[in-house]
Amino acid sequence: MDVVQSASAEITIAEKSFKKIPSVLLDSLVEEPKKRHAVPHHLLETSKFLKVVQAEPAVLHYGGYEVGKHHQQTLKLINTSVDVINLHIIPPQTKYFQIKYNKTYRLVPGLSYVVTVDFCPDEWRYYYDCIRIHCQGDDTLVVPVHAYPAMNVVEFPSFINLSDVPIGQSKEYVIPLQCSCPIDFEFHIDLIQPHRAFTVQPMYGIIPGNGKVELTVKYSPVAYGTAQMTMQLRISQFKSKPYICVFTGTSIPHLGLTYV
Repeated sequence: MDVVQSASAEITIAEKSFKKIPSVLLDSLVEEPKKRHAVPHHLLETSKFLKVVQAEPAVLHYGGYEVGKHHQQTLKLINTSVDVINLHIIPPQTKYFQIKYNKTYRLVPGLSYVVTVDFCPDEWRYYYDCIRIHCQGDDTLVVPVHAYPAMNVVEFPSFINLSDVPIGQSKEYVIPLQCSCPIDFEFHIDLIQPHRAFTVQPMYGIIPGNGKVELTVKYSPVAYGTAQMTMQLRISQFKSKPYICVFTGTSIPHLGLTYV
């Protein structure tokens, strides 16, 4: 009995000492996490500068131009802070964009610099550059400048009515898509609200440079009443917005009768 008691006592002591060992070993083996330095956020830092200087417009677009001719736009740099600041304007890096402005030594709150941006292309293509404005410290404001060919779709209609068409007959409306520059543009027609009485041809294709393509919308009523179709024109042009046109057609009884 004495042997058994001493053995059990040794086991109890061993268990107590074993429970104490892991905590010491873990503390020595596990490395404490290092404190990381805060990573600078570019957008947050830029927003601080945007509260100091505001560009109007924020982006310059020369949509549609003529080769060899000068095109000008105006850029305003406004001091929106409560302090007098000093700006350093870095001009565009390419020869196609030039800037002119009258700069005083410092800019008073509420006032602005008026910058004239001149663009003169030498060929039909896409142009890009930017104007950089440095303020106090490392703050920089970037104003992108884009120039690109554009086709003239100003005359694209928004609403067309094809009325008094007898059943069994049809009426057509032709929309010309013209391009005044020597660049081809792809186009695509989406039927947002289709109707079986209307057909559009072609639904897609290419508008040739210095040429035109005709869209033909045909209304062939299949029942008396009013029909409506909505289509959307999309052009593969930089910063191009879709053009929407709504067509309505009407057909009433006795349109084909001739009274004597």
